[in-house]
Amino acid sequence: MTDNPQAQADPEAAANVRPLYTWQGQLGTHGTGGASYLVVLIRGDLLQKYPDTLVYAQKAQWSRDENGRIDPQLPRTLSMTPPDSDVKYPVLQGKLRPNISFFGFELDDVEAKGNRINNPGWFFVLKERPGQIRFGLDDYMDLTPQDSVEEGEAPAPSVPPTAADDWNDMSWGHLLPSNGALADLRHIRFDGQARIDSAFHNLSPVRWGRNAADLAYILFQNPVIFARHAQEILPD
Repeated sequence: MTDNPQAQADPEAAANVRPLYTWQGQLGTHGTGGASYLVVLIRGDLLQKYPDTLVYAQKAQWSRDENGRIDPQLPRTLSMTPPDSDVKYPVLQGKLRPNISFFGFELDDVEAKGNRINNPGWFFVLKERPGQIRFGLDDYMDLTPQDSVEEGEAPAPSVPPTAADDWNDMSWGHLLPSNGALADLRHIRFDGQARIDSAFHNLSPVRWGRNAADLAYILFQNPVIFARHAQEILPD
């Protein structure tokens, strides 16, 4: 099995050598072609801890100004529902010990980086595999002002200053008085413990602590997606 739907549709598309019956001309003249491949190396423990992470390239989109016109000078964006033609999966991949993974794409550096005139370029994307469902709340956010942190000292996570106004933004900070309380947590109470915006809560079709189905809806964690534009990571 492969994660590449393009290869599933045409298994021979990623082959190094095309079928012999398609060869024409004299032997020795049938190279693999002049296609360029861009290889992305990822070093670290991320893919060891999450080996099922999806890695692919996705064509960027232009941002629009306040009048709805395309502005190539604005940061390029990523569509959450791209057409198949805007997604490229690796045509080769492998690992180098101890912690390097590499992925080859049918792109060259010029096409991937794009320009500010007529080519928005491509993003390289790491995405949590859809279907591997997780439940929970967001981590504490670092809200300590940087100018109040001593040099060499890590900022202490703190409680969010406002109540959650969206289930997707609800964190442990809306439920517990401090980050340290999370380590001592044995079970969650539902009797007014969560800090939720009342206007949002009254309009929401689900309720905090009403039943298991509502809690599953609230605690469902959307798949994580991380994207960096090729312009940011490829050398000039």
